[in-house]
Amino acid sequence: MNHTTGHFCDLAFKEAGFFSSIKNEVVGSIHDSTGTKLVSLSGRWDESICKFSDSTPNNLEVIWRARLVPPNHTEMYGFTQFALELNEFTRDLEGLLPPTDTRYRPDQRLYEEGKLNDAEAEKQRLEQKQRERRKQRELDGETWIPQWFERRTLDTGEESWQYKEGSYWETRNLRGSFPQLDLFGP
Repeated sequence: MNHTTGHFCDLAFKEAGFFSSIKNEVVGSIHDSTGTKLVSLSGRWDESICKFSDSTPNNLEVIWRARLVPPNHTEMYGFTQFALELNEFTRDLEGLLPPTDTRYRPDQRLYEEGKLNDAEAEKQRLEQKQRERRKQRELDGETWIPQWFERRTLDTGEESWQYKEGSYWETRNLRGSFPQLDLFGP
């Protein structure tokens, strides 16, 4: 849902039938804030999605196209190039990221290196450390307050997590001014 305009999309990922040759099909529609249908959507999540008007269903406009997968995608869990690069840590990011950024997670690195057993053991260690921190906060009577997001009530009455103005990006621009938390150490 677009919280500014109220437009929303109703999208369904269709299940392929046992004898059907159609796979990965997506169908849906986009509606305005009153619920009036504006356009229909059709396509395949692994190829492309088109929009069209119900009055002219053969007049398709491609609005999204899947990128080609890397040649070694079967060894990379079927990830796209974009997904493979999401966790990349480059020199230009040094000093800009908070200690909570997933690119610092040692279990993620081990997983990327194909060390699945080590990654799983490290993930368990980190989760136990997190449980212990939460338990200690509760014993100390502290309440955890998220740094970058806050829960707000929308005009619709619906609760939603929203970005806290003046938080993450402003802090990031002040290089090195993030609160230092030991999330991943021993």
